[in-house]
This record gives sequence, structure tokens and C-alpha cells, in this order.
Amino acid sequence: MSQVLIECPETKRPVATGWDLDWAGLEAASIGEQTLVCPECGKEHRWTKDDAWLRADGGG
Repeated sequence: MSQVLIECPETKRPVATGWDLDWAGLEAASIGEQTLVCPECGKEHRWTKDDAWLRADGGG
């Protein structure tokens, strides 16, 4: 399993969404609009599956 990430629109840094999936799981997932409070900038961000990617195993 890998962390599902989005980009913080303020800092342009990757932010973990709290979801952990593999590639097949992300492809198959029915993820509607989600929100999170960003640990990078402190603002609330809305995201969808189209905004997300997986952290590569062993990567950062």
C-alpha cells in the first residue's frame, strides 16, 4: 500500500490525504470530492481522484 498524495496549491508540496491504496485500488476507487486540512499551509483543500497520485514505494 502507498500513501495517496495531492499537491498543496499554496506551497506546491505533496500532502498525504490519509488514504493508503495500491495502483489497482486507486484506479478502481470511486472517490468523490474530498477535503483535508493541509499540514503544509493550514488551509482546507478540496480534492478528487484526478488530483491524486501514489507515493512510490521507498520514495519521498
